[in-house]
Amino acid sequence: MEKNKREKYYWNVCLLFMFLSPILIYHGLNYKMRFDVHPFYYGISMFVGLIAVFPFEVIPVLLSGEKYDLKIGAKHPKYEFETTAGMELGQAVEEITRRLKGIGFSVNEKKQGDAMTVLEFKKDKTSMAQSFMDCAIRGSVRLEKKFSKPDIKTEVIYWDTLIMDSGESEAMNALARYISLDKAYFQYQNLNLTLAAGTMISFILNILFYLHYTGVQRFESSLFVSAAFGAIGLIIFGLIFIFKDRKYLIGTRVGIASLYLALLTFIPVVNALISN
Repeated sequence: MEKNKREKYYWNVCLLFMFLSPILIYHGLNYKMRFDVHPFYYGISMFVGLIAVFPFEVIPVLLSGEKYDLKIGAKHPKYEFETTAGMELGQAVEEITRRLKGIGFSVNEKKQGDAMTVLEFKKDKTSMAQSFMDCAIRGSVRLEKKFSKPDIKTEVIYWDTLIMDSGESEAMNALARYISLDKAYFQYQNLNLTLAAGTMISFILNILFYLHYTGVQRFESSLFVSAAFGAIGLIIFGLIFIFKDRKYLIGTRVGIASLYLALLTFIPVVNALISN
């Protein structure tokens, strides 16, 4: 799912749950729940939230009939792009090197005669990879002068196992075009996985509350409270990541909305504390 569609999809689902939230508020004010946190429910909720992201994002794409390459478990997926530079070989090498170093890559230049230069670039994975540019990336740019202008062939490799394509293919495309001098700037933003997982927990919590309040299925209070803390923790961390890396991460409105949905859990808890 493309970056903008992905963030908008989460936002639209948040709007749906917020539209229905007065029902939960009404029931919460007329219901009492014990404040009880269980480590098992806390841990399992975060695991479920992370796993639920994948079907949540894939299902609507499949239902829409759009062409979609799942790329589940793809090891070192790559993207290639070819074009012809609008400048001389030496100038192109200098500009591509400048662009690569400007976005954090180390560059190794290899000359193969007077008519060909190969630039090998790489960037290691950061300790907490939340955006595409935090991931380990390798690649090469081959510039070959056949006529007056050099031909450019760029290969970008995602140097890790891609659990599921949540916009990485689009990012590799944008990066390859920028490196190849086809685009004047590299701009890629996405919703980080931490925030997406926390948002998924808040969605699931709201659904479980509807089932609980209507009597379809009863759940322990420790499940709700523990999962709510898990959701809130992930959402807050997700928002912190956005504030620290606004260049590559988006989703502030999704984070605020999902935080509101998760906090609905504590209405019956506060009601019980006030009553006591």
